[in-house]
Amino acid sequence: MGPVRRFRTPVVVEGRKAGEWYWGAVCDSCLLEIDPSHATSKCPHCGATFHSFCYTAILSSKGRCPKCKMELG
Repeated sequence: MGPVRRFRTPVVVEGRKAGEWYWGAVCDSCLLEIDPSHATSKCPHCGATFHSFCYTAILSSKGRCPKCKMELG
């Protein structure tokens, strides 16, 4: 059995040409795509991107970036 391949779902962005692919940013906490209209936050150490509500949840629970493991805020 070969390696498992993961495919990301393309995001439809208004104003793009037909046939032009755009891969949206992915939240490094919940691993869901980030809608361009949603507010985001970034880790000051590694630049990981999060939904604002995911970032708030991280701060209130463990307080560490899930990507680089450094202390947030």
